[in-house]
Amino acid sequence: MKKTAIAILVFSILYLVLGTSIHAQDFDAPKAYADYQYQLSVYQKAYSEFQEAKSFYQGNPTLQLKSEARRKTLKMLKERDNLIVVYLTAIRMHIWESKGFDENQKNAIYAKIDPEIEWYQNHIKNYLDSDEPVDLFNKSDESKSRLETNTTPIINEGLFDISLSQEIGIRLAHQQIFTDLKKYIDDQVAVGKLKIDPFNRWINDTDAVLQQLQKNEDSAVVKIQTLYSQNFGVGATYRNSVEILSSSISPLSQLNSYLTEMLISIQNQMK
Repeated sequence: MKKTAIAILVFSILYLVLGTSIHAQDFDAPKAYADYQYQLSVYQKAYSEFQEAKSFYQGNPTLQLKSEARRKTLKMLKERDNLIVVYLTAIRMHIWESKGFDENQKNAIYAKIDPEIEWYQNHIKNYLDSDEPVDLFNKSDESKSRLETNTTPIINEGLFDISLSQEIGIRLAHQQIFTDLKKYIDDQVAVGKLKIDPFNRWINDTDAVLQQLQKNEDSAVVKIQTLYSQNFGVGATYRNSVEILSSSISPLSQLNSYLTEMLISIQNQMK
């Protein structure tokens, strides 16, 4: 490969890795997130109307206002369950589009998210027009319990997995570039067009950065799984897991700089 060709290849890939994302043409992660934003506004409106109707009834407990408060309560509770469905779907779509996970890893996450989506979809149907307020709030407690015990840890893991898959994707893309560069260096050293020094030392330094990134990913994965072995502190566990991933920002930048520096040195020696 000529030096100009390898320069175009490496800089193009680095630009794609660091500066762009590719989305599906139809239903994709941005569309799923937009749906969530819309559903959030629908729920907030329904909740506001529920609060208003409840206040009116408490101030003047007529049969008509009681009926209106019950109707607004029914709508609000349905929209709340639907909000969770749309939110989980948005998380699922982000993971589906991620570049860092293989199909087995994605399927393992879907196996947790999909039953939650199905549960809330089915639970919405349990709210009936004939339900009295006490029945509605008993059913609401079912959603509250599900959210606290099952759904929240899965949401937190899903959000973490989005960040993890992005980091893995960036690392793997750089790792492939590094592999190609090492082969190119070896080939050119063999024919006497490049000197092995300083590449032998630089390769070792780059390997060390890649090992650190892998270590951070492994540690973060171990940490996030403790979500399911505790009854409290779920939010703190999520934040601690993300902090471990965040510690990879500097090494990723360093990795990018190392590869760029190697490429420049190759170009200079090949002049």
